[in-house]
Amino acid sequence: MLVLAYNKLKNPDDAHRHNDEAKTWIETAQALPAAQNPQRFGVHPVDVLTCLALRRKAETDLGIEHKAISAAR
Repeated sequence: MLVLAYNKLKNPDDAHRHNDEAKTWIETAQALPAAQNPQRFGVHPVDVLTCLALRRKAETDLGIEHKAISAAR
């Protein structure tokens, strides 16, 4: 995620902006019915957990409170 890169470069504004974009993308994909989004996030099902793990790492690094995230519906 770009969030991690920008945070490491000490650029919090861009890190937060990219985190917000990623969060919106993930939540939009999760809200779609399975018939419209069979691969969940538009990525291979194996990569869904990686996506969620990177999101949690980014939120931890940025000091954002964690929200419960579910990979299955």
